Amino acid sequence: YGFSYFPSSYNRLRNNWASISEKEIFLNPAYIDILSIKNAYLLGMDLLKSISFSPIYLVQGYHSMQLWKTADALSNLWIVVEQLTTVMITNLSEQERNSIFQQLKITQAEKIHMKHKVLKEGQIISQNCYDILNEARDNRNDLVHEGKLPDYNLVEKLWLVLFEMFEIASGKKLDKLFDMTVNNQSNQVIRFHSNSYNKGINPEHTNFDEWRI
Repeated sequence: YGFSYFPSSYNRLRNNWASISEKEIFLNPAYIDILSIKNAYLLGMDLLKSISFSPIYLVQGYHSMQLWKTADALSNLWIVVEQLTTVMITNLSEQERNSIFQQLKITQAEKIHMKHKVLKEGQIISQNCYDILNEARDNRNDLVHEGKLPDYNLVEKLWLVLFEMFEIASGKKLDKLFDMTVNNQSNQVIRFHSNSYNKGINPEHTNFDEWRI
């Protein structure tokens, strides 16, 4: 209940503080039918039985992405990336691992960028997946060390390649889960809020020149 007074569209609607323009969302509300929820639950539980990872970070990452909170989304989704990377590295046989290490002329792969290089060299992940992971890692480091907000397009691309990583790590096809969150025609994440919401909570950096007299 303590969060009910945090400024957000949801709380303004809940407490009947919303303006008329904000209430227009009810003219075309987002909804999910019960059957879709049940199917998603069954697919998710099946996935959880296949591999070990922390689903809370996946949920928080997706939720933050829907709210255009790119920093929170990237931070949470990157934890999932690291967990799935560990699973895929562990799934390599000793012979596969030694062969890739020999090709890369290394004896170990402890850092995340080297683990991804091993997976790419062994053709476990695609070149596209590797490139997006590299970009996401750089953006995550910029966020942590410089406070630089990541671009929401990158967060969307990271969400898409996570499906590839999940399928590789679990050995299961996740087409149904993919279709629930991604528009097949545009290949973009299905959004419940417009980009105007993003501008409200992630304002662009400014030197406030417009305030000068």
